[in-house]
Amino acid sequence: MPGTMSGPAMTQELKNLIHSRATAVQRQYHRRGKLFRALWLVAAVVVIAAGLVMTVVPGPAIVVIPIGVAMLAARFRWAQSLLRVTIEYGVTFHRWLNKAPIAIRFAVWLTGALVAGALAFLMLR
Repeated sequence: MPGTMSGPAMTQELKNLIHSRATAVQRQYHRRGKLFRALWLVAAVVVIAAGLVMTVVPGPAIVVIPIGVAMLAARFRWAQSLLRVTIEYGVTFHRWLNKAPIAIRFAVWLTGALVAGALAFLMLR
């Protein structure tokens, strides 16, 4: 039962759940027409861009970016591999960050904000 486990078992259960949902979306994607698939790719890019913005402004970037990658994984093999790695490291990093002192959390947030700001500056220049 999902609410009764903790620690590594819960982490593995979460990873398995995410993988199974991503696989179901990939199957549905390939049954759709070309227009749907083109719009899906545009939406995936928008979701990833929104996630990158959320690294600067308050928002669940750690959730949104993998959703965009999962959307791309419906079409691209490289995105499927990236999704597996993202899930693995994302879940591990999230658990570590939740246990970290507030100074570490702030440093991680500040680093993400600086990187996203630099990327935005370079893209808009």
